Amino acid sequence: MQSSQTDSKKLLARDNLYYWERPMITFAVEDTLFKVPQKEFEEKSGLFSDLFSLPARLVSTTEGSSDDNPIHLESIDPNDFRRLLMVLYPENCMNVTPQGHEEWISVLKLSTMWDFVDVRTRALREVSATLESKTPLDRIALAKEYKVPRWLLDAYIALVEQSEPLEKKEIDALGLETVYRLLQIREDTWRNSKGTKGKVLREFHGLEDRIVDNFYEQLKDAGYSGSRDEVPQQI
Repeated sequence: MQSSQTDSKKLLARDNLYYWERPMITFAVEDTLFKVPQKEFEEKSGLFSDLFSLPARLVSTTEGSSDDNPIHLESIDPNDFRRLLMVLYPENCMNVTPQGHEEWISVLKLSTMWDFVDVRTRALREVSATLESKTPLDRIALAKEYKVPRWLLDAYIALVEQSEPLEKKEIDALGLETVYRLLQIREDTWRNSKGTKGKVLREFHGLEDRIVDNFYEQLKDAGYSGSRDEVPQQI
C-alpha cells in the first residue's frame, strides 16, 4: 500500500491553468486592511518589485504576511487604493473598473507613485478621455503633477484658441511670463488671419510648433524628452 501511494504521488502533475501558487500580501491603509495576491504588485510595480527582491536581512520577512503584521501604506487614501486594486484584480471585482475622472485620477496617482508602468499608461488614456470638461488651468495642473507634456501642450493651445480674454485667476495662476508668451502667440493668430465674407478667420497653422518652441522648458519639466522640432504625441 505504501508503495502504491508513493507511485501515485509521482504521477501527479500540476495543471498549467488551474494550479495557482499565489502568495498573499496584506496592506494597511489608514484603518482598513487589504489582502491580495502578491504577484501583481511584484510583477507590475517597479517599486514593489524592488522591495520584494531585497535580501531578507534588509527587510522584515513577516511584514505583510498577516493582519497582525501588514505593510503600512502611509498617507494613502483607502478609496484611491481600492480603485487601483480594481484595475490590478478585475476578476475579483466582477470586472468592475473605475468610472469617471476622479476614480481614474486615483489610479493615475498611485500607478505613478509606485511605478506601475502599464497601469499608468491605461490611466492616462482614461483620464485623457475626460479632459474636455476640464478647464485649461485644470489640465495644466494635472500635466505638471503627473508629468504629461501632451496635456500641457493641449491646455496652452486651448488658451490661445479661445476668443475670450484671459481671466484674472488665469493670469495669476499662469504667471506673467507665461501669459506674455501666450498673448504673443495669440496676437500672431490674428495678425495672420484671413477675411472671408465679412468674417475674420484666425490662422492656427503651426500653432503646436510655436507653443513647443516657446514653452520647451516647461514641457521638459512635464516629462517631455523630444526636441524643439518635435511635438508630444497624442495619448
